[in-house]
Amino acid sequence: ILAFAHDGMREPDVKKTLLLLKEDLQREAATPPRQREAFLRFQQWTAVEEEQDGDRAKESGGVLPLDLIQPDSFSIAMLTKLWAKQVPVYFFYLKRDVFPSATPTQVLKLSASAQDLASPGLFKVRLGFSGTPTNVLPST
Repeated sequence: ILAFAHDGMREPDVKKTLLLLKEDLQREAATPPRQREAFLRFQQWTAVEEEQDGDRAKESGGVLPLDLIQPDSFSIAMLTKLWAKQVPVYFFYLKRDVFPSATPTQVLKLSASAQDLASPGLFKVRLGFSGTPTNVLPST
């Protein structure tokens, strides 16, 4: 997180984020494209505030909408300028791509008590193991 806050996102990170958003847009097919969560998120991230005659206006910064943009080098370079240090963008990328691959979780959890491990059903010979009180182990 600190690396993104300090240096910003790199072009491959921005490209992966764009591809994740495009996948989300395709997955949310029940509503019109411009009402989908991925589309609105993209529009919010690419909105650029511009000062015009004392009024603040938000514009897209010359970026095509999510349903039209392609992950070519020009678009990725433009998005990198806009997104490099935007906290919501790199949090989305970290949460959706980096953390799941770097910190996988197990679906099943194995557990056993000392009595289970010391029972004759698992092993023929039981010598003991660390942390086991001697009164729990069966006598041989």
